[in-house]
Amino acid sequence: MPSTVLSDVELLDLDMTGPTNKAFVSPNFAFLTKYDEVLVRHAALAERYVFDDPNSALLKLRQFGELLAQHAAAYTGVTIEEHDSQLELINTLLERQVINAQVSQLFHGLRKSGNQAAHQHTGDRREALHQLQMARKLAVWFHKSFGGDKSFKAGPFLPPPDPRDTERELHTELERLREAIVATQDQIAGTQQLVAEHARQRQEAEAAGSVRMISRN
Repeated sequence: MPSTVLSDVELLDLDMTGPTNKAFVSPNFAFLTKYDEVLVRHAALAERYVFDDPNSALLKLRQFGELLAQHAAAYTGVTIEEHDSQLELINTLLERQVINAQVSQLFHGLRKSGNQAAHQHTGDRREALHQLQMARKLAVWFHKSFGGDKSFKAGPFLPPPDPRDTERELHTELERLREAIVATQDQIAGTQQLVAEHARQRQEAEAAGSVRMISRN
């Protein structure tokens, strides 16, 4: 049988569905858990890889957009055919007035960026971070539209930590530790010199005392 080569993203998906898989936590998409944990998983993985692997982040965001559009169709009774593409689904949702032009553009943005990442194996950090923010806007729209809470306040978008910042922090900490080691070594050396000086002075004092005793005798 021919071997099947899985992409890194597909391998991640297999790992996420294993029995030991734990629920993903996302500071920006946690409120979607009530609808579908897979939505949060896609978004959380995109957050995780937005700087280290922006190509994979864009692929996960495309999957996020596809699944979110399917949920919007399900909530509004829009029938989805098995062969329908994401492009067709977005246009159908727009025609049925489930989404407006602005929301449609957000969906298309995720779709186009994800397709480009898939077919051209491209993706930069700036685009991945931008589309992550657009996905957050879609998530808030979805929750307000179908969650029964029009006044929902999602709070500000929280950018994922850049690994380069962590590396800089680690470098700074290592430098601090090295300086502390040098300072400790200097302190030890100073203490040793002081002990040696005291020992020398004591030996000289003892020697002088011995000389005085011999003189008296």
